[in-house]
Amino acid sequence: MTEKGEEKAGDRAPSKAERQACWDSRDAYWQCLDKYGDGDARCEKMKFAYEQSCPAQWVKHFDRKYVFNQYKKKMESEGFEPITASQTTRSQAARSSSPAPSSSPSSKAVS
Repeated sequence: MTEKGEEKAGDRAPSKAERQACWDSRDAYWQCLDKYGDGDARCEKMKFAYEQSCPAQWVKHFDRKYVFNQYKKKMESEGFEPITASQTTRSQAARSSSPAPSSSPSSKAVS
């Protein structure tokens, strides 16, 4: 609350109309991303509207959700290649054969 008793937008929960506007702008932006891809200039106005109509924490959450949903779709359509035991053994052998960096204070030069 400010001195005059007014609430700042970030200090209160969004109203039903504000939430609906946020979701609508998010959905429009996501549809644009699906159609044109990330970084396309045609989606910039929608991205701006989305970021302006939604609380910052919601934008962060929705962006993570979008990326995860895209990853999930890719896994469902393309599948994945599980790591085999021989791949695991080779990667462990490669890690153990390379020298580990020294972090002991005695190995550092003293000036």
